[in-house]
Amino acid sequence: ALPIFVFTVTLKLALDTRFWTWINHFVIWGSLAFYVFFSFFWGGIIWPFLKQQRMYFIFGHMLGSVSVWLTIILLILISLYPEILLIIANNLKRSDQKNTLRSNKAEAAQSTTVRPLLFRTFSDESNVL
Repeated sequence: ALPIFVFTVTLKLALDTRFWTWINHFVIWGSLAFYVFFSFFWGGIIWPFLKQQRMYFIFGHMLGSVSVWLTIILLILISLYPEILLIIANNLKRSDQKNTLRSNKAEAAQSTTVRPLLFRTFSDESNVL
């Protein structure tokens, strides 16, 4: 359960990042690499004060199972699915607004006629709100 939580929170942070720098990459992907390394290291230590070593190298044994990998990936995708849908919906809405704004600008540019100041009359100025 802990690997799912760590990877989900880190990937959520990656999805919320707007501007990527080398520091962002180092921290986000480095924290995931450090978590995996630390889990292998912590699980591989034989503790001298424990009488039984039932949890010895459990992380390595756990990741050797295909069902654990599928469960981890599936639960991460399920937990990030609403966030991914929101990002897609916002991008579609933003592109639709840009297209509407472009078409409104094109219509406004075609409908307005620019006349030189010398040709304007007072009746033209009174019609403008």
